[in-house]
This record gives sequence, C-alpha cells and structure tokens, in this order.
Amino acid sequence: MAAIVIVGVIAAFVGSLFSGKKSMQQENAAWADAARAHSLIVTPGSGLGGLPSISGQVRGVAVHVKGHMRGSGDSRQRYTRYTISFPSVGPAVTMKRQGFGASIGKLFGRTVDVQIGSVGFDNAVVIDTNNQPAVRAFLSPARQSVVLALFERFQFVTVTNTSIEADTRGRVSSAHEMTSTIRQLVDMALIIGAPTDVDVALTKQADGMLGEAVAELHAINETFAANDQPNSFAQLLEAEAAVAHGDPSAAIEALDSIDLEAGSSPDVEEWRDVAASHLLPPMPPAQAMNTGATLPPLPPLGAETPPIEEGPDQDWVITDLLQSDRTGAEAEAHFLDHYSNRVVRWSGVVDSERPFRYDSDFDGEGLRAVITIGSLGDGVLITNRVQAVVHLPTGTELRRGDDITIEGSLLRFDRYMRNFYIADGYLVA
Repeated sequence: MAAIVIVGVIAAFVGSLFSGKKSMQQENAAWADAARAHSLIVTPGSGLGGLPSISGQVRGVAVHVKGHMRGSGDSRQRYTRYTISFPSVGPAVTMKRQGFGASIGKLFGRTVDVQIGSVGFDNAVVIDTNNQPAVRAFLSPARQSVVLALFERFQFVTVTNTSIEADTRGRVSSAHEMTSTIRQLVDMALIIGAPTDVDVALTKQADGMLGEAVAELHAINETFAANDQPNSFAQLLEAEAAVAHGDPSAAIEALDSIDLEAGSSPDVEEWRDVAASHLLPPMPPAQAMNTGATLPPLPPLGAETPPIEEGPDQDWVITDLLQSDRTGAEAEAHFLDHYSNRVVRWSGVVDSERPFRYDSDFDGEGLRAVITIGSLGDGVLITNRVQAVVHLPTGTELRRGDDITIEGSLLRFDRYMRNFYIADGYLVA
C-alpha cells in the first residue's frame, strides 16, 4: 500500500514538472515574439526558477521587462515588471498612487507629499521631492495626463523624472499583450520627455477651446506620423478630446490610426465603444428630461425669460461626473446616458467673454462666455475650478466678475479639463 502511495506521489511530481515545463515553453515563446516585434533581446526563463526577461532600446528609451515575485510564503505571487528608462528630465521626483502605503510613509516622515494645486491630481498622486517649486513647474498638463493615465491602467506603478515602472499581476503568455504594453509605456515616456506641443493643445482644452485643442492634437499626430513615429498616447488624447467635442467620427478615425504592433488596448476599445455610442442619434431634450419640457428658441434681447422646468442641479452633476472613480471613458458614457441635451439652469461668475462669428465649438454666431460654476475641493487655485463654456446670443452684455444665471442645453463634457459646454444659452433675469 505504501509503495502505491509513493508511486502516486512521484507521478504527481513528474506531472507537475511536465506541466510547468510546457507552461514555461509557452511563456518563453510569447516573450520571444514580443522581443522580436520591438527588436529587443530576450533571456528565456528556465524550469529551475529562472524567470524570462527582455531588454534593449525602443525609440531612444531603455526597455526592461522581467518576471518577478511579490509577497512571501503562501502569499507569494508572480508579476511582470515593465521598466522604461529615459534621460533625466526636470528635478528629482518620485510619484506613486495615493493609498495605504503612501499614507504610512507620510505619517512617519519618509515621504513628502507635494501639492501642485490640481485637486484631481493631488488626490490621486503622492509626489515625493526635495524641490517643490521646480516640480510644480515640471508637472505640465501633458505630464500630468500621462501620470494619471498610468495610474488608471496599472495597479502598481511608480513614475520618476528618469523612469516609468509598472507591474502587472500574473505571468504574461500573450505576445500581443506584452507588445502593446511596451508600446504604450514607451509612447508615454516620450511625452514626459518632450511635452511642449501637447502642453499647448491641453492648455487650449483647459481654456475651453475644445475645438482648437482637437485640431492642435490632430496636427501633432500628423507630424508624428509624417516622421514615422506615431505616438499612441497622443492619438488617444486626440480621440478623447474629439469625443468630448461631439465629433465621434474624428475620434474613431484617431483610434483607428493607433497601431500597437498587432496588440490591443482596453483603453482604445473602451473609447471606441463610447465614440460609437455617440454616432447614434441623440435623444431630444424633452425625451432626455422625461418631463415633456422642450428647449425654447433663443428669445430676443430684453424679452422675458420663458419658464422651463429646471434640469439637474449643477453641484449634483459636478459631484456625479468629476468626483467619482469612473475612468474617462466611463464618465463620458455616463454623461451621454444621463445628461447630454438636458436643459439646465446654472449660475456662476463670468471669467471671460468674447463675441464670435465662427466658433469651433458652437454653431452660428454669438457670444462665448466662460463662467466658473463650482470647484473641486476647498482650494482657491485656478486649477480647482469647474467651468461652463456657454453660447449666448449676439449682443449679450457681460463683464468679468458678473454673477449670472443661464439656461441652455448641455452639449458636451470635458472631464480632464473640468469643462461643461452649454449650447443655445441665454441669461435668466
């Protein structure tokens, strides 16, 4: 009987070795294919505990991918670490996700969490540096967008002024997955290294000039493509901005141009679904409100404001869309499902106004007004503001600092820049 048990144990052990060897062979083949796609060098894993690795250069930045273990004892788990190293840019800084570990570090003084004044960024990122003023200047709009995107895509990620280090859980046996991940991380590293052009576009986006931002990003991507160096992150920024601008066809065109070396990206597919949903005919305002109310025509100047049934409260909408854990694509889809074309009556303070005969965000002519309608957090910095960009009738008289109430139809929403666009607006007396 004992002999039978021993034979069974030996058979199970041999079977486990054979299964492990086959799994390692499959993994080695996938890593070799991914290395070949980027002209990198692969070191195969072995059945004796040696894990595979990839190293080399892609577009001037160093790439190193390796399998490694996290945890101890029964909780040890396999991970794959991607490290993208690039020439030092800006001051020494380390950025990690806000969380329990970061809180412990701050509690015991091991980490200095610098605040840059952008509530969304400050709430998501722990910034550790000894040069606070330089880091605030270093974290331009493009670099902030890269860091936030990394924290949305990876559970474990560290960004410094010289590298991106991201871990994915489990072994990677898909060459497509690894190829795509390397490409995305390299493209993000390149934006960190040279953000200027993208910064210009994102600054326009922040200023409420969404149409101009889309055009700027499109021009940037055309230049990248002409130089045979397309950047998937810049292409995704263009697609996101095009969706927010209400141009799903342009968004899909930008997404279709993303080539991740035969790989795929959940971010790309998620935004493709949102853009495709925008291609459907929008619900008319009465149906969207489910109240029977319709958007009234623009009244002549000086006429009494026609009564309408009020739409969603501005503070509620700000909280729902900007202070949730939704990704950018999920927030855009939520806006489309629940708020697009809703008639609203919102109040705020005028920040700027200018008349126009043509505007890339609104049809026809009129007055373009930017008003502050709320804020994220208690800070007073400009980056905390939530703004509405409103199309008002030609001849509307406004001055900066005026407290006003407007009615109009929610046209689109830009989560990253915290801007709402309101069409067919008019002042409420």
